[in-house]
Amino acid sequence: MADGPAPGRILDNPYDKRCPDYTTDGYQAVRDIILAALPDVDPVTHLQDIWTAENTREKAAWDAQEEADRILRQQQQQQQQQPQGEPQPGPQPQPQLAQADQLHAAVAQQLPATSGLDIKIAKGKAIDSVTSTACPYARERLKNYKYIDIWYFSEEGIRLTTTTRGTAGCEGLGIVPSADGIQLRPTHDLKPSKFAIADEYLDWPTISQARHLFLQLIAELGWRPDIIQMFHEFFYKLDGHELGQTGSSGRATLAQYEATVRRKWHDLVERRQETFDLAEISATVMYQCERIVTKRIELARDQKEVERDTQVCFT
Repeated sequence: MADGPAPGRILDNPYDKRCPDYTTDGYQAVRDIILAALPDVDPVTHLQDIWTAENTREKAAWDAQEEADRILRQQQQQQQQQPQGEPQPGPQPQPQLAQADQLHAAVAQQLPATSGLDIKIAKGKAIDSVTSTACPYARERLKNYKYIDIWYFSEEGIRLTTTTRGTAGCEGLGIVPSADGIQLRPTHDLKPSKFAIADEYLDWPTISQARHLFLQLIAELGWRPDIIQMFHEFFYKLDGHELGQTGSSGRATLAQYEATVRRKWHDLVERRQETFDLAEISATVMYQCERIVTKRIELARDQKEVERDTQVCFT
């Protein structure tokens, strides 16, 4: 009997796949669901972006698998071409075979578990701890290198996005595409939280606390190591910036700067344009952010004076 395909092996070439035409009548129901959940998003573009991201991941795994197969074939051919002679004592090193094994392992790590054969259990080892994590909406945004308010990674953000998700029995379902077709996802996973607070209106201690989970997640989601390091340096330099020692207005300026430049960085990435090094703090932009905060404080003070004068007039 012939052996079947190895567990987790990619059988269909992702380069042969074509993105479905999401403008046709057959996808009208899908577009309606996405438009209801994300009114500010073009449903067709949203579906195409999701399909493209998944197809890109499959292509990377396919390329790694092809390279591993090539190395194995080359190693086998070399073995067949070697003259038959006296066997060499001891095991012979097979660097190419080891490299192929590593590539096959890398392919397997990029694929979801497809059967019980793919599940590995550390017998006798209990779980160490259960750490909090961000909601699916925030994780999906990070997975695609899209901007997401850091509030989602704060203690309040995790608590509110967890307790307001509802139960599986009463939660609505939405349709989203995958590389293999269409799948149902809870509608809550597709839209932002109504409780979310923009970064520029957070206090700096909240941002400083939330960035730990943010940095942990981008590493888990497979961001490039140099980008992860850049974000580490970005937050580290802002934490130690001299404005943080000048009172609430200085810390508000840091929050404004963090929101402004991080939002711009993600915007350039999403538009596939060359972006800048976040770890390099711009004195010019910091000054602009300081002016924005000053005007905000002055506006709030003027508003309070108007409210006080109004109360006096009616007393």
